[in-house]
Amino acid sequence: MADPAVPVAERPHPLWTPIADDSVKANFECPKCHKQEAVTPSWMADNGSPICPDCDTEMAYFNLVQSQ
Repeated sequence: MADPAVPVAERPHPLWTPIADDSVKANFECPKCHKQEAVTPSWMADNGSPICPDCDTEMAYFNLVQSQ
C-alpha cells in the first residue's frame, strides 16, 4: 500500500519510468504542404503550436516520441 504521506505525483509507478521533458519530441505536420517539425514540451510551453515557416499555417500534432 502506498504511503499516504507521499504526494501522488511523487509516488513511483511500476510501469512508468520518469524521463526529462527535453528528451521528448512532439511531431507536427503542416496540413497544407506536409512539412514536419519536432519540438520539445518546453518549447511548446513557451511558444504554443508551431507555425509552418513555408505556409504560415498552424501545424497539426501527429505523435510524440522519446529521443535518445
